[in-house]
Amino acid sequence: MSRVRVPSLPPLINSGMSTAKFESAQALFCAIADKVGDKAIDKVFNLDKTKGYPDYTSWISVPKHKKLVDDVYKSNKLDVDVDRKTIENYLIKEKSWYVSSVKIATTLIKTLHTKVDNDFEDIMKTGIQRNYIRGDKDVVGTIDTLYNLANKNAAKNIELMKIEAFGNINKWSPADIYYASKEAKTVLAEELKIASKKTSYSFPDLNQVISELINSGDLLPLSLKKVTKETKIVPVNFFPDVRTKMIDGAQTKKGFEGGLWCAIDQKVNTGFDSFEKFPETLGVSDIIKEPAQKGSGIPYEYGEPLNKSEQDKIPSSSFYVSVSDSFSRSNEVGYIQMRHDRSGASWKVDYNPTSSGGRGGSVVSQEMFAKLLEFADPKVAGAFLTAYEKGNAKYKTAKKELEKYKDDIRALNIRRKKDSKKYGISLFQNPKRTSYDYVRGELSSILVTNEVDTILQKWFKKNNIIDKDKTNKVDDFIRILYRYVTSRSETSAKFVIAK
Repeated sequence: MSRVRVPSLPPLINSGMSTAKFESAQALFCAIADKVGDKAIDKVFNLDKTKGYPDYTSWISVPKHKKLVDDVYKSNKLDVDVDRKTIENYLIKEKSWYVSSVKIATTLIKTLHTKVDNDFEDIMKTGIQRNYIRGDKDVVGTIDTLYNLANKNAAKNIELMKIEAFGNINKWSPADIYYASKEAKTVLAEELKIASKKTSYSFPDLNQVISELINSGDLLPLSLKKVTKETKIVPVNFFPDVRTKMIDGAQTKKGFEGGLWCAIDQKVNTGFDSFEKFPETLGVSDIIKEPAQKGSGIPYEYGEPLNKSEQDKIPSSSFYVSVSDSFSRSNEVGYIQMRHDRSGASWKVDYNPTSSGGRGGSVVSQEMFAKLLEFADPKVAGAFLTAYEKGNAKYKTAKKELEKYKDDIRALNIRRKKDSKKYGISLFQNPKRTSYDYVRGELSSILVTNEVDTILQKWFKKNNIIDKDKTNKVDDFIRILYRYVTSRSETSAKFVIAK
């Protein structure tokens, strides 16, 4: 039911400061696109390598382009939490994000009125028609406050979602930046006054306001993905029937269409393999004489695999499930990856679309994962959570002991690179990865992964019963997880993806 897979890193926005830089850069370029209008956009944002501006350095070197940036900042139509110099340095360094920003801004200015709502048609004219914001107080801050008020309404959330609350705001709406008019600020401020006085404020109330603002062209919640080729504008949660057909499927005159199913071909080579502790050595005879006592050196069990052959035996620590979009279950449109995060000692589950290469969404806690799994099978959800918490407690203790030798292990890694004849060649050539990282992963796999993946694999194998176009428990779980991680649940808001 699982597979050994080593997926490449998806072209997603990096976490932390990089996220803020990219999103702020995108807001800047959208404001520039709005200012110049659709007639001039192709000339201003020409990416041709010989006749255009393939990188930000060449683009900003043109005086009229620099003036465009100056004018946007002077207009007070851009409200982001990253300063101009930082944004520009980021675009110079990260050329692919410059290209992505240009492509998205160009496509949005040309197609928003046809892809989302015709009330956005005015942004095609010259002159800045909207505010372009990330992290501001009046729009984003007010929406955050309204979200928190709705998310506290546990009774209504249990009625609608069967869970007390969303784990985080991105499961309601993953918008990274917003287009907003003055009217949007006024409406949201009035909504906050109303919501603050109510004890029963809920997501249907909030979603109605967001929907009306989108329909009037006053607000655009925009979720960003990195673009390398053709840009796609995808409205999400705009049409419940379309969403239902995509996730649950529908009976049509042509037969059963759509839906998410557990794929027949899971590309299983070895399935989930329990991690076994392999022979190890640090290969440093003058440092390690015997299994070390505390404080006298690095213990043998904290060493590298004995050799490359032993290293290659290490199985994947993730559990994968292939997802199909047809009741025939014959093709893969995405896969679910479940794993223990060693650095944060947390449980992470991603849905990865096969076609786009980017992550579709995540669950980042064992409690929320168990709540979602409980919809399909309460018993296995309980067994998973018990095993996970027990194993994770052991892992934290073992990791704390390992931490005592962290600096020594990394220092040894440097020593081996400088004098491989004396100390031996390390199997870990990446300076950011040493035997410390390997041992931490080993502890995670033995104490956590072996326990929870065994439970999950047995459940998936037992319940993945194929019966024509009828769902089984695994299919049900896939659909429940997909709804939540991709912000497509019944109480998620409307938003637009640019990818």
